[in-house]
This record gives sequence, C-alpha cells and structure tokens, in this order.
Amino acid sequence: MNFDRFISRAPGPEGRYNVNLYLLPETERGNPALVTTPGLTQKVTPKPNVPVRAMAVCMDKLYAVCGDELYAIDSNWNATLIGQLSGASEPTHMVAGDKYVVVVSGGKLFAYDASSEDTTISVPTTNVTPYALAYQDRYFIISKLASDYWYISTLEDPTSWDALDEGRAGAYPGAILAIVSESRQLWVFKEASIEVYYNSGDLDFPFQRVQGASQDVGTAAPRSVVSLDQSIFWLDNNGRILRSQGYGHIVISNPQIERAIAAYSRIDDATAYSLYWLGHAWYVLSFPTGNATWVYDASTQSWFRWSSKQGFSFGGRHRTMSYAYFNSEHVVGDYENGKIYVLDKDSFREDGEEIRWERYAPPLILEGRRIFVRDLYLDMSSGTTTQQSLNPQVVLRWSDDGGKTWSNEYWASVGKIGEYKARIAWRRLGSSRNRTFHVFGTDNYRAEIHGAFINVIASEDI
Repeated sequence: MNFDRFISRAPGPEGRYNVNLYLLPETERGNPALVTTPGLTQKVTPKPNVPVRAMAVCMDKLYAVCGDELYAIDSNWNATLIGQLSGASEPTHMVAGDKYVVVVSGGKLFAYDASSEDTTISVPTTNVTPYALAYQDRYFIISKLASDYWYISTLEDPTSWDALDEGRAGAYPGAILAIVSESRQLWVFKEASIEVYYNSGDLDFPFQRVQGASQDVGTAAPRSVVSLDQSIFWLDNNGRILRSQGYGHIVISNPQIERAIAAYSRIDDATAYSLYWLGHAWYVLSFPTGNATWVYDASTQSWFRWSSKQGFSFGGRHRTMSYAYFNSEHVVGDYENGKIYVLDKDSFREDGEEIRWERYAPPLILEGRRIFVRDLYLDMSSGTTTQQSLNPQVVLRWSDDGGKTWSNEYWASVGKIGEYKARIAWRRLGSSRNRTFHVFGTDNYRAEIHGAFINVIASEDI
C-alpha cells in the first residue's frame, strides 16, 4: 500500500523535520517530491578565518564585510580590500544605493562611494551612535542606539546628515531595533511593537506614520527581520516566527518549531536572509548559539532544517550567514572561515564536505494494533551519481518508541551511474504498534524522493 504521509509537511517524532530536503510540489512525474538542497561551490576567500558578516551589490561589484574589513569583488571573483571597519564581532547592517555602500558596525557609520576610483571609506558625522540601517526612496536611514529616534540622510548622500531630519517612533515605548523597507514603506521594529511609515513628500520630514498600522508585537532578534515575497518575516518577542499580512501578521511557526526555539539558551543573536531558489521563496533563519538553521518555504508553506557538516559531525547550523544575488548567481558567505560560495544545484557537496539529507516519516499506527512490516519500498530517483566508481547508498532505521531509541542501520543501493531503474527496498522489518521510519544518505547523488510503499499485515489483537 502507499505510505500516504511519507511525502508531507508533517514532522517525525518529537517534531523532527526534514534535514536538507525541501518539498517540490510537482515534478516531471506530476507528483510532489522531497529534493536535496543545493551544494556550495567556493568562489573567493577575501580574508580567511573570519565571518562574512554582510554582503550587498552596488553598481557592478559585490561588497562583503569580512571580519573587520570591507572588500569589493568583481565578476571574475577578484577581491580588493577597500578599508578597515570596526566591531568585527558586532552585529552588522549593510545597504547599497545607486552608488554608495553603507555599513553600520561597532557603533559607527561607514560609507563608500562605489563610483570612485580610490579605496577610501568615509566615516560620516551623524552626531548619534547608529544602530539600525535601511534604504528607501534614495534616503539612507539610521536609528539612534538605545532610543526611539531615527534619521535620514541628504538625498542619495550618506555622507551628509542634518540633525533636524529626525523622526521619532513614539507610539510605543522602547528603543528601535530594526528598520526594514518593504513595498516603499518603512517598518520600524522595537522589542514589543512595530510602527509603519510612508513617504508623504513633506519638505520638512518626508516620512509619516501610517495611522492604524501599529502592532503590539516586536522582535527578539533584530537581524531576523527580512523582506521576502512582498512580506516581512521575523522572530518575534514571544519566540514565534511571523509573516506580515497587510499591516498585521500571521504565525508561520508551529508548536514543534517553537519548542525547539524555546530550548535554545539564546535567541537574540538569530540572523536571517531571504532568497528565491528555483521558484521557491526561502526565509533562512539561523541560531548561532542554538547551532541550528530553519528554513521556511513560502511557496509551499513548509519547513525544513538546513544543516552542514561540522568536523566529523552532522546536524549543526548551515554554513551561510549572509546573502546577495550577484553575477546571476546566489552568493552566500560563511559564518566562520571567510569563504564566499555560490549555491550550486548540480553539486552534492558543500565545498567538498558531505551533505547528509534526512527524512523522519510520521509514525505508522493502525488503531493500536500490532503491525508486521513485510517490506518497504522507497520511490526515489536512482542512478543520479556523477562518479563512475561510486555505488551510492541510502540508509534505513526505525524507532518503536517515538524516537527515543533506534534500530540498527540497514543499507540499500541507489544505483550506480546510469542505473535509473534500481529498486530501493528493505524486507522483513519486524513488527510494532508504533513504528517511525528514518531514511538518510550522504553519498554523492541527487536525492528526489517521490514517496514510499509499505506492505504490512495487521494483527487482529489490540
């Protein structure tokens, strides 16, 4: 019979979601599938052994904050040092205008004219300690640290600031933590509130509050707030993950994910970026202290874990912490080693390291009866490896106690290169009243799982 829930949004035991597998709603076969996440191909390392803290594209170059330095990277992936910043371990905000790249780091504002021939970074005088940073309608926008005041630059000139060009987010108490531009409106986030502003064209101060658009929910992590799919996504002050809807919001996390977040000892350091990947809109949220990365696919309204190998262990957060679309490629920066990669759909490795994909199926229960599992057939692509000598494997194990303990591992071939008709099956799998299957693989091949078929016999006794 068909294992109906094998391809679904449902998690496995204790809320265990797919790892490095995302839901493809329709394939060439006309049915949904779980597909492996892209690999990472290294392009350049401007400065080794530091985090790539932020990236932005201006004119024809990619700009990256690597540790405490700003680099310009051309289309041939040549990196040029622009200059020194401050606060190598501090939160970093970075935006790009028509010709300026602007960074807030270590309590200072830095501006670089990308149209110039020199490599001089200016430190504009703002008369405040900047914190949040945004760009809209050719204005650069900063907030004052630990306050509810915010300021705009001279039009398209982040080197010029007038103390009178001042706004105040005063509908609720608290300091501004993040400012994000979406659909030509500014969303101003505090710990427990949100206010929205629009450009009214007023000559004294152009941005005015949208009446009735305030919310009494804020953010627990300023760098979790990003724009995607004509919405804003963020981690709120209650440990939930939200998506804006009009001037309100909806909760996109669920109890299983929220329990996982609640178990992390720190969540205010969470960082996020967004991207469009092959028709999918992904909100990528990483918890450095929790060592986990969660991805929400807005296109399918489903979640998965994105994980990288760390040393000899699997299961940690994904290697990426910053993102930009440059050179017609999805560019991501590493959180510790200074490497800049591109996401590569044709690679099954992350800079040479194995990728371990995992699927925890929902529990198999039949009215409390004991079920005898005669065989399990995994309907997935085969013969997709690119290595002539490789005989790639997929591994099966199971739990009969809700994921507390697991069986031995049972291996099956996914087919050598070109063996597209290989059958992936396991037989005589014992009995249980509550069986959870777990399949995973690390070999060099593309996994596309269309479903599973299972042959069971149910006992008459309960």
